[in-house]
Amino acid sequence: MAAAAFALAGTCGLALGAQDAAADFPPWPSNATVLLSNGLRVPRVFYGCAGRVGEAPLAEALRAGYVAFDTAQAPEWYDEGALGAALAASGANRSLLTLGTK
Repeated sequence: MAAAAFALAGTCGLALGAQDAAADFPPWPSNATVLLSNGLRVPRVFYGCAGRVGEAPLAEALRAGYVAFDTAQAPEWYDEGALGAALAASGANRSLLTLGTK
């Protein structure tokens, strides 16, 4: 389980401007992250996927520069397939993304 899932979910996210898309990893300001006890640095704010957010809003979030997404294996609240489809269609560099799940 991703350690990033704990207490980092949000209904908003960290948006980056187009100029940040080509920046070196991490693509967000260092003060917008937290260092976990396992050494992993993750964003403080995740784009929350609760409410069965569909593929279109997730694709828009990716285009806007969101880099962290919170989801769960709870089909009554989350649509992990929509997130996967949006990620696949976006062509985003997955090494720059953080996914939290429960």
